[in-house]
Amino acid sequence: MDVPLVVATGLVGLAGLLVVFTIFSIPAFQARRRGYSFLVWLLAGLLVFNPIYLLVVLGVLPHRRRQRLREEFSRELDTKLTAVPAETAVAIPERSVGDQPTSLPGQAVATTPPRSVGDAATAFPPARSLGDEATRL
Repeated sequence: MDVPLVVATGLVGLAGLLVVFTIFSIPAFQARRRGYSFLVWLLAGLLVFNPIYLLVVLGVLPHRRRQRLREEFSRELDTKLTAVPAETAVAIPERSVGDQPTSLPGQAVATTPPRSVGDAATAFPPARSLGDEATRL
């Protein structure tokens, strides 16, 4: 056998393995960003032979890193809420903001709701209108 041919074949094989490793490491890299193990997802990618399938599965799974952050923030919030005395807590109003009467800025709040246009009495038009005038040239 020719030595340069063996070396060239080995380099082509190594380049092929590098391409395969790169393709199957994409889902593993995304899994690592989401808080999962890189090696487990790389091994899964090599066993499945379809990195797109793994990306779909990874897209359905929850973010572990975000779940850990939510749990941490929940614990911090619980400790902050237990540290606040009950006297400083804000009382809940009897009526919600949507139930409050509406008023224009600078005017007093109306105590009775205004009447709508439909409640007004019907007024007949005057005997003559502008449209009744003769057109002059």
